[in-house]
Amino acid sequence: LAREFARMIRADKEFELAAEPMSNIVCFRYEPGNIVDINRLNSQIRKKSLENGEYYIVQTELQGEIYLRVTLMNPFTEKVHLASLLEEIKRIATAFI
Repeated sequence: LAREFARMIRADKEFELAAEPMSNIVCFRYEPGNIVDINRLNSQIRKKSLENGEYYIVQTELQGEIYLRVTLMNPFTEKVHLASLLEEIKRIATAFI
C-alpha cells in the first residue's frame, strides 16, 4: 500500500515524494509551484489536517526541509482513502496560498 501511495504521489505534479518507501511509512510534501515558503505551507497543512481530525499526519524534517509523513497501519485502508487524503491536502492548502 505504501508503494501504491508513492505512485499516486509521483503521478501528481503538485506533490514531491521524499524517498521510495521501504516499509509502511511514506514521506512527501505538497509543492504546487511558485510558493516561497514550502516548509511553512506543509506545516500549516499538517496543523489544519489534525484540527479537522479525519487524517493523522506527522511532520518530519529531511535535509532542512519539512515533509509530511504518513504511516499506513490500518488494514482497512484502501487506495480510495489515500486519494482522498491527497485531495484533502490540496483543499487545505488553498486557504494558505
